Amino acid sequence: LQPVMILTVAVVFLIVSIVMLTDFLLLLSWYFRYKSFSVEETYHPFISILVAARNEENTISLCLQSLIDLNYPKDKYEILVGNDQSTDATASILKDWQSKHRNIKVYHIDERLGSAKGKANVLAHLTKEARGEFFFMTDADCVVNPSWLKALLGAYNNNVGIVVGITDVNSVWQGMDWLFALGMIKALHDLNNPVVAMGNNMFVTRQAYEAIGGYESIPFSITEDLELFKQVKKKGYQTRHVASAESAILTNGISGLVNLLSQRKRWLRGAIQLHPAIVFLLLMQALYYPALTVLFFFQWPTAILIFVSKALLQGLIVNKVAQTIRRPKKVSHMVLFEFYQSYVALVSSVYFLLPFSLKWKDRKY
Repeated sequence: LQPVMILTVAVVFLIVSIVMLTDFLLLLSWYFRYKSFSVEETYHPFISILVAARNEENTISLCLQSLIDLNYPKDKYEILVGNDQSTDATASILKDWQSKHRNIKVYHIDERLGSAKGKANVLAHLTKEARGEFFFMTDADCVVNPSWLKALLGAYNNNVGIVVGITDVNSVWQGMDWLFALGMIKALHDLNNPVVAMGNNMFVTRQAYEAIGGYESIPFSITEDLELFKQVKKKGYQTRHVASAESAILTNGISGLVNLLSQRKRWLRGAIQLHPAIVFLLLMQALYYPALTVLFFFQWPTAILIFVSKALLQGLIVNKVAQTIRRPKKVSHMVLFEFYQSYVALVSSVYFLLPFSLKWKDRKY
């Protein structure tokens, strides 16, 4: 058994080392390669804001109010909301908002366009009605910053097709989880390795969107923002990632463990479509906690030291991102975050491998 034990420990140390080194380099990127963009105060192109809504009676009003309150000329943007066959009071709430605000337009989506389904289908319909040069996208459970439009526009130039912002979650643990993940994505972007968009906080130019033929013409994906991102990059457009208080938005957390695991399974399905190098790093992240568990049985003092070191690295990344978007997190929460993430990571990995169909917004995929 001795050779097997030696090999096992060697593999474990390799996985742990790759993960620790990756986190450390991404943290350094935040300090030494961070790219910022100024808020554009004078550039006011006409903008179409697209919102897909399905059974959002509890959140849609807060979202629309934040969009109405945007610090942007009122005659320079429109808000297009697609009611995706809601079975609650969403339709009547939207009707009321439309009657009170001229720049809110509501469309009831009942038919499919091309290969698009779900949220992608709603957005495909809305872009047909949109008049703007830019398609800004957010979700019906999000609240945007008043300077959201200007902040993302500050990263635009003629070669850019997509600009992405950072989203925080109004849930302690999910919020930190999102900031850690998005912090890594921002760091990779600033290292000229853009990997993904953020469907509730982004814009795509009309030119880039029409160049790929729209959602109805690209392959369907449950992670529609990632597929859009990939297709726009294939056409040669550049992308930008903005991390600032002005560009950050707030979304609701997922309630219930099963719903949270379904969200993670949806993300993982998209993640395996990324560049092989990124998939490898994500695989190492997924194997980190199982590897650390194995190491604990062989060398528990070393395993504990690594656990604490990783927690420190993650805490520093989360803290840096939170400070950048001016949404500070409590130190006590950051100390405990590692335990939350280890639990969710292990359970999510198992759930991803189970042969369950993916249910999202009351639909199976």
